[in-house]
Amino acid sequence: MDPSKINLREITLFVYDTAENFEASKYLLGVRLFKNVVNVENFEDFDTELKRLGPDEWFFLAVHVFYTSGIKGIKSFVVSHIEEVFHPVQGFFISDGDSKDIKNQMVNANINTREIYKYHQVQEHLTSGYFKPFCKRMLANTGGSKPDTERAAVSEVGEFDYAIVTALEQSEMEHMLPLLKTQGKISSNHLIEYGTLAEKPELKVVYGTQHNTGMIDAAILASEMIVRFRPRILIMPGVLGGKPNGTNIGDIIIPSKVFTIDKGKISKGEFKPELEVSNSINPYVKKIERVKRKIERFIQDNDHSKRQVQIHFEPIACVRQVIDEDGYFESKLVRVERKTMALEMER
Repeated sequence: MDPSKINLREITLFVYDTAENFEASKYLLGVRLFKNVVNVENFEDFDTELKRLGPDEWFFLAVHVFYTSGIKGIKSFVVSHIEEVFHPVQGFFISDGDSKDIKNQMVNANINTREIYKYHQVQEHLTSGYFKPFCKRMLANTGGSKPDTERAAVSEVGEFDYAIVTALEQSEMEHMLPLLKTQGKISSNHLIEYGTLAEKPELKVVYGTQHNTGMIDAAILASEMIVRFRPRILIMPGVLGGKPNGTNIGDIIIPSKVFTIDKGKISKGEFKPELEVSNSINPYVKKIERVKRKIERFIQDNDHSKRQVQIHFEPIACVRQVIDEDGYFESKLVRVERKTMALEMER
């Protein structure tokens, strides 16, 4: 049957969205005119719901952009790999936000741009035949199973204990690799490998490095790790700038909170910051804090440079530029948060 001649009453509409937003906005899609409207939040949801359909039942996929939250809907959808696994299914992005700004955000996040549609256009374009629905017989990977390489990797490894993300391959990931025993690679736009801790093979790890430095690519890779592999703990080790006269090379800084300082408003030549703050103290950090002295002694005994290494549990500031300016730390960071101990680009 020609997909352009399908009645809306024959189509199941999948909406990639959070449950809360789906309930608040589903009527903008004209849900009563479809055979069914189903909320999906990740790959597993879509796979499960697709399996409920018969091979000749029609469906369509709309993806809520989340324009006001840094297009987090698009980012989550991209790393779900639904389009790759269920080819030729395509998610159509929907938002009532500024489509030009959304596309700019996609460019900044290294995501291929595509058209952004209004909510009401889903129904309108399906009725006109501009949008064409799919059925399972049309899929290259019928039944929705994951690609063999990824399915084998995940089934072999099982649930991951840790996910490790680094901003740099050199100076960061290269220092992590000797601690890991690599077992294989997982299909992704990033280089993502999996294995175990070398000295504790019962602990399973998945790890990867960003394509580019900065918060955007860090968020993309971290989201992919969380959505696809659901680790117990996400770890981001790496180098950063320490507080002058407060830290030494080799010190370890574990953030009690992370905050940005370069978001805000310029009015009459004056910049007024709008802080974004994420508190990061949790039971795992407290466990490390409890054995702080023991870790410091271990490093001291095994570090041939014989540096006096300290572990700090203090705030870390995050900016989107590389800072090379005398006095910046005191004038810009400590003024905002007096306990600030370091400056970073990815947190």
